[in-house]
Amino acid sequence: MGLVKTLSGRIRHLPDINSDKPKIKSHAERQSINTIIQGSAADITKMAMIKIDKNIDQGVLKSHVQLVMHLHDELIFEVSNLVLDKACSTIIKTMESAVNLCVPLPVKLRKGSSWGDLK
Repeated sequence: MGLVKTLSGRIRHLPDINSDKPKIKSHAERQSINTIIQGSAADITKMAMIKIDKNIDQGVLKSHVQLVMHLHDELIFEVSNLVLDKACSTIIKTMESAVNLCVPLPVKLRKGSSWGDLK
């Protein structure tokens, strides 16, 4: 068949998985595993971003929280101190429930005055 799917159903075709050449076949095998893991992680992050945006657009957070960067599996927000605790709570709850899996998706949240402070 030569294809893999991410958690949300995105498809990646890997015709080289059936290659007679070991080097080409093993590369396709690594791509297949990587696609499922990293592709699914990206899907979950994108779903969380959409849900967070909807939750932030409601109520007091609307003008105080802004997503400024998405880097791999990290989301960087700029948040007013006026709503910091509420924003953190909303972001954590939304990210941890972005998709329904049989395993938990714990979120690690860090606060700082700059991106450098978070690392």
